[in-house]
Amino acid sequence: MRALRSIVAYLLALVVCLLVPAALVASWAASQVDDTPAYVDTVGELTDDPVVVGEVTTRLTSAVTRVVQDSPAGVVLDDAGRAQIDEVVGTVLTSDEFDSAWRSANQVAHEQFVALMRGEPGAAEVEGGYITVSLEPLLDAALAELSSRGLTLAEPSGNPMTFRVLPASDLDDVRDAYDPVVSAGLWVPIAAVVVLLAAVLVAPGRTRLRVGVVAGLGTALTCGVLLAGLSVASDVVGLRVSSADRDLVGAVVDVLLGGLRTRAWIAVGVGLVVALLCLVAASVLRRRDRSRPVRPGADDERGTYDGADERSSGDPYAVQPLAPYRQEPGAPGRSS
Repeated sequence: MRALRSIVAYLLALVVCLLVPAALVASWAASQVDDTPAYVDTVGELTDDPVVVGEVTTRLTSAVTRVVQDSPAGVVLDDAGRAQIDEVVGTVLTSDEFDSAWRSANQVAHEQFVALMRGEPGAAEVEGGYITVSLEPLLDAALAELSSRGLTLAEPSGNPMTFRVLPASDLDDVRDAYDPVVSAGLWVPIAAVVVLLAAVLVAPGRTRLRVGVVAGLGTALTCGVLLAGLSVASDVVGLRVSSADRDLVGAVVDVLLGGLRTRAWIAVGVGLVVALLCLVAASVLRRRDRSRPVRPGADDERGTYDGADERSSGDPYAVQPLAPYRQEPGAPGRSS
């Protein structure tokens, strides 16, 4: 019976190792990927990111320069004119306009993403086949500033401040799994805790310590695999967008996956600490067992643990000889 309980406990520990990374992904998907306000708050901090600021600055400067050159007056930009454009672009990007436009554009992009994943009506067609982040308000603000300085400007052509984030066709393969993963954000973490408690309760005696080692090391391993998978996923997403938008999209993906990476690293650390504590506890108990004398005529207390019977009495199947019969004085003798 003890052997069966040990086997079941080890199997449950292995299930825990698989459930923990699944729980991390599911809870992250529910709290970040499917929640538009949480997503906007996460990517909102990128207005201070040098990569994002550099990409937006380059795109905005190029767009403003093109509009100025296409103006009816046929302006030919000299160094002073370019310096003026750089000044205006810098003013726009250090104002509240940048933060507001960035958050608004990402909110629209995320709502578009969620609608596509959930198959909501009206989400089947995406302009240009891409989920985009449009920062056109920044161009409008820069042109308004230049107009206030006396320049007559042409209307901008196209959407020069639109960044392509992800091809909508790439979402087809994961659309069916989206709702189940998001829904699992609550019950999978609970299932992982329940299975872990079951493993500890089923394991007999000191087998619990060995189960703890297996669960800890296994969790660290599977979460390490998750971290490696996140790095690969980030690279794959970068390859799916154009080179012109790759740096900005990479910054968005990195900050979005950052929360999941942090959770995975915490799980790795907790798993290793649990395994180490269980190993130390097992070592201390073994040393205590070796140093504890066996009292003649008394049961060895270590017999309550795995393998202690064999250590305290040698061969557990040895037949003990019977003590010789001794007649007490005054007691009636046996009849021969």
